[in-house]
Order: sequence, then C-alpha cells, then structure tokens
Amino acid sequence: MVTVPVSLCFPVALSFFGAWQSIVVRSEQAVEIARFAALADVTDAEREAYLSGRLPSATLRRINSPEACIFEVRLEENLKILALLEPTVIPVTREVSCEGF
Repeated sequence: MVTVPVSLCFPVALSFFGAWQSIVVRSEQAVEIARFAALADVTDAEREAYLSGRLPSATLRRINSPEACIFEVRLEENLKILALLEPTVIPVTREVSCEGF
C-alpha cells in the first residue's frame, strides 16, 4: 500500500482553494461592473471607462430583446493549479438586468 504524507497534500489543497477564491473574487467584480452598466443614467463612454478601470480583460455586452434588457460581463481566468500540469482557463460570465426592467 502506498501512503502519501499529509504534508504533500496540503499544498495541492491550498492551490485548489486559492483558485476557487480567485474565481469568487472575479465573479464579484464582474457583477459589480454589470450592475454599474445596468444603471439607467450611465452613458456608453462611462461604461467603457468603468470596465477598463476595473477589469480591462473583460468584455461588456448589452443584450436587448422585447422581453428584457441585460448587461453581460465575460472574462477568462487563467489559473495554475499545483496538481495540474497545464494552466486552467475558467470562464466567468455574469448578467444583470437593466434598471427599469
């Protein structure tokens, strides 16, 4: 039977926890940007300035339909997890309805 010392498992577990926390933080930032963009009195220039100041790598998109108005923020988080050989790309997408809908 092969046993693995607990001290070798700790860095891997810590790496997964750090990746998870990074995704949570990026997700909250994406929601913040989408909420700002969804405000009724914000112009397109203000939206772009806010986006570039917070998450320059993210994209902001407005989705209009007769039933709804939605702002969507998309970004990709590149993470290096200790147990995996290749960097992992995790997409983060958050949507917020426009103010007044």
